[in-house]
Amino acid sequence: LLVTRICGALLLASTMQIWAHGDVTPQPIDITGLEPIKDSDTTWVDTNPYSSNERAIEIGKHAFAQNCARCHGIDAISGGIAPDLREKLPLGQEGDEIFKERMINGAIRNGVTYMPKFDGIVKQEGLWAIRSWLETVSVDAPVKAAPAATTTAAVASTASTNTPAPTVARTGEEV
Repeated sequence: LLVTRICGALLLASTMQIWAHGDVTPQPIDITGLEPIKDSDTTWVDTNPYSSNERAIEIGKHAFAQNCARCHGIDAISGGIAPDLREKLPLGQEGDEIFKERMINGAIRNGVTYMPKFDGIVKQEGLWAIRSWLETVSVDAPVKAAPAATTTAAVASTASTNTPAPTVARTGEEV
């Protein structure tokens, strides 16, 4: 009886893995605020027109969570079902080509859908917005500098010029 239950559990678990990717339906993306791409319904652009566009990055983050996180992980941190896009999708033209190919064709191996096609279902502008957000979480993305007013040196220099040093030590309660 125990062996039968274990075999049943393994069969159920393996069946769930087989269908893990095939039942995903792409969801529409609200692209309000993005400059339309000319002829986007018929012709794909070769490079991301929204790279570094703050509005596209915001849209892309939400669109990724809605359409991609199920397989590629929350914030693109894969749990093993699909590639970790922070590491596997390069920046620049090479990454744009890979992204475009996957959006148009999806990924099918041995007749099994590992990733659905998005072309014709989701507008190209929304897909490039996802790419824009992915560029910001890439392991190769440049680190954003903190605003000058919040750096330690800036705070220290401001504090030393504008605030006199306390003359008497204070207790934690007084602080």
